[in-house]
Amino acid sequence: MVRYLIGEGLLYQDAPYGNAVFVSPEGDYCEIRGTGDRPFHGCRKALPDRFWYLLTGPHPTTAYVCEAAIDAVSLMLLHRARQGTAQAAYISIGGVANQKTIDRLKKRIRVVLAVDNDRAGEECRRRNPELPALLPSAKDWNKVLRRGQKDDGPQPLSAARASGGGISNENPLEQEVAHEKEYEG
Repeated sequence: MVRYLIGEGLLYQDAPYGNAVFVSPEGDYCEIRGTGDRPFHGCRKALPDRFWYLLTGPHPTTAYVCEAAIDAVSLMLLHRARQGTAQAAYISIGGVANQKTIDRLKKRIRVVLAVDNDRAGEECRRRNPELPALLPSAKDWNKVLRRGQKDDGPQPLSAARASGGGISNENPLEQEVAHEKEYEG
């Protein structure tokens, strides 16, 4: 997967620090992840509603919104191991505080929240009760993947949410992800 991301220009290692840098295909968003002993995570965006993404086909039908690029990649790998990957976009918004990106995506594609299993992730799910959500069985999708919990996989939240929104990995979406150039919002 790392070789694929590098080959697609979606990941590189910066010098002199050796950080992993995830870059959106448009180059308008990058997420920096420290690889040394001290954890580091940062984002750079051309506009507040930008994001990093990985597509599993040319016409995605689901957008899985994660907090970090490494979690988006991890969730895609978990999906692929369990059921194969449908036409989907695996998205990093660079932290759950980025509500502008969630709002932007909701207008274009059916969104499934796949944010962390922590207090900030819970607050994001509460802010967006109309959206279906997947809850990792560990703090985040990368920890689930690293623990080798392929059998556990994504855990849907209770379908009895107050909003009545169901949770499914297999419902087709009604719209495709629009290219950044086409979006005027």
